[in-house]
Amino acid sequence: ILIYASVNEIDPVICVNKIDLDDEGILKECQKVYETAGFAVIPTNGKTGAGAELLRQHLAGKITVFAGQSGVGKSTLLNAIAGKEFMETGEMSRIDRGKHTTRHAELFELESGGYIADTPGFSALEIRDIQANLLWSHYPEFLKYEGHCRFRGCSHINEPECAIKTAVEKGELSSDRYLRYIELY
Repeated sequence: ILIYASVNEIDPVICVNKIDLDDEGILKECQKVYETAGFAVIPTNGKTGAGAELLRQHLAGKITVFAGQSGVGKSTLLNAIAGKEFMETGEMSRIDRGKHTTRHAELFELESGGYIADTPGFSALEIRDIQANLLWSHYPEFLKYEGHCRFRGCSHINEPECAIKTAVEKGELSSDRYLRYIELY
């Protein structure tokens, strides 16, 4: 989703919902990785309303799309931000997966100004129409290493003296994000 946002010049906000389920401290690592990469990260809990005010302020006056996997609580969060029930929400299935409660995209006007489109969840997302040799440029944290690799046109995967690979080895860049870059490439 972040790559699609970059390709379409959209300023994404990463909303980590259901923070009450974070027994392992994953939220802090997620915040560190994505904030270091230059993204806004807002922790929330749609059921309790935690983080809803901060998210509401961040989205005021903008047109926003809630997108993500099924069961992450997009509709519940929309209801928390709006302060009323716009969308039907469902419980998790017996195997802790979303139940596809939202079946269509719908645009809602917020009292604080702006609009939010709630969208159905998905289980997979395919990246198309992005040239492999430009994929790296959709990783904001990679941009400062442009032109520092030994070879022009470096894919940042197999070439020697690659500035991005070196930065990953030194811990300057997230190894998890780099591995996802390789997988997508």
